[in-house]
Amino acid sequence: AKSFNNFLDFLFEGMNVSQKRKEKVAFKYEEYFYKKSAESPHVTWGKSSNRLEQNNYLRNDPIYGPPLRKIEFLVDAALDETREKSTNIGA
Repeated sequence: AKSFNNFLDFLFEGMNVSQKRKEKVAFKYEEYFYKKSAESPHVTWGKSSNRLEQNNYLRNDPIYGPPLRKIEFLVDAALDETREKSTNIGA
């Protein structure tokens, strides 16, 4: 649960989410993960074959949406920087 708690710290940085709440969510996720992993090979097994639908659901979720947009922005910025550096090397 500690690594997931660290992940939640990163996701909700600057947002009004208490440490106690993040720890509770991390613990519940850990319980859920172990229960689901005993039932099937992957926690998302059989939930939905429509990835676009899942992505849209998460992006529009009031809890997960803002952190996911933050991560998406960071990844896009890193990719842009990498592309820019590779373009400048070849020029």
